Amino acid sequence: MGHYNDKVLNIAIIVLLLITFSIMLSYLSSETKCSVEAFLAKAMEAYYAFKNKPKPGISKALMLEGMSKDLILNSNVVNATTISINGTLYHYVVLRLHMEGECEITVNNAYLKPHVYIKLLPSNVTTTGGRLWTYEIDVNGSKRIVRFYEIPFIIGLYRLYGDSVYLGEGLVLVRIYVNYFNSKWGILWIILEKLKGI
Repeated sequence: MGHYNDKVLNIAIIVLLLITFSIMLSYLSSETKCSVEAFLAKAMEAYYAFKNKPKPGISKALMLEGMSKDLILNSNVVNATTISINGTLYHYVVLRLHMEGECEITVNNAYLKPHVYIKLLPSNVTTTGGRLWTYEIDVNGSKRIVRFYEIPFIIGLYRLYGDSVYLGEGLVLVRIYVNYFNSKWGILWIILEKLKGI
């Protein structure tokens, strides 16, 4: 009887290990699909595919201002908190990451190192054709409110749209939108802070 129980126990352990491995594999695969690195790879692909193919009636296919172009073309994700852009290291935190069919993440509370805390404030304000995003940014205990407008009509004119908002205290918000053919967007909002002492 003891020999039979050992066999059942061994089979149960193997089944549990296989289930655990399967869950971990699916989690890791979804994390890889839904990452800053994966988004930037798709944005770079869109850049080269669309740079000379504007939408009908529009003179430019791309509108990339500030750091957005360098983030797409000249960056390398070092780890979950550090990115290299043009050879300069930055700490980063993601506020929004949407990839069609892969993920849709909007972060309500985020830390960029211990001294910067970003909090999405509730907002039901919309503007004509757009949306207002309101954040509280706390840098070393000094809090301020910042507002970002997202106007789909303007963003939708381009195949690839990006801008940068300089927030003071060395912080930069870079927003990138990849406009897919089916009117859905890939979206990345990332706050950067240049590493000090490098």
